Amino acid sequence: MRTMVLLLLACAAIAASDASAQIDPDPDGIGIYFDQAATIVSTAAPDGTPAVEAYLILTNPSVDGPLHYWSAHVSTTCDGAQSLSLSISGGAFNGINIATNMPGGATYHFMVYVDELAPTYTSAVTVLASVVVYGPIPDQQVELYLHEGAMYFVRDADDDVMMDPSSGNWGLPVARINGEAPVGAPPVTWNFVKSLFR
Repeated sequence: MRTMVLLLLACAAIAASDASAQIDPDPDGIGIYFDQAATIVSTAAPDGTPAVEAYLILTNPSVDGPLHYWSAHVSTTCDGAQSLSLSISGGAFNGINIATNMPGGATYHFMVYVDELAPTYTSAVTVLASVVVYGPIPDQQVELYLHEGAMYFVRDADDDVMMDPSSGNWGLPVARINGEAPVGAPPVTWNFVKSLFR
């Protein structure tokens, strides 16, 4: 009986755990996170906050090596708030950023060619850029999206690698301000439950 109670408590704790504490387990993921470890996909901002910083991150690349090129398209939406805008900057890479967006716009499409003189190698969590949402941030939910077509290229590879959104669907937000985490925790496996009793 005691074992059953412990098992139920463990499962309940797992189910109630913060979904933002999980890194996207799939290969070639791209997401927007509020920390550089790719673990936090929701944050709170008091009404009127001037700006919120996040990070555009490649997770679990299937191709290792020096990054040469990457591209992505980010947008933000918030009902009734027309003043939000985005900026994208730097990250760990030196290179040429070819960005297309309207000044003060809430979408940002960019391509980055990484400087060959300062190669940066891909890792399980690779910070591509800093993303800033400018407000003032309203006291309501702000959603951040990535759009289909995100890719990266490693110099030693033969082809571009397409990335997939951390939310699992291009139509779903990958991060939220003043809202619940949009990225669900991976399902609990039987092996994980058994490991609790070893």
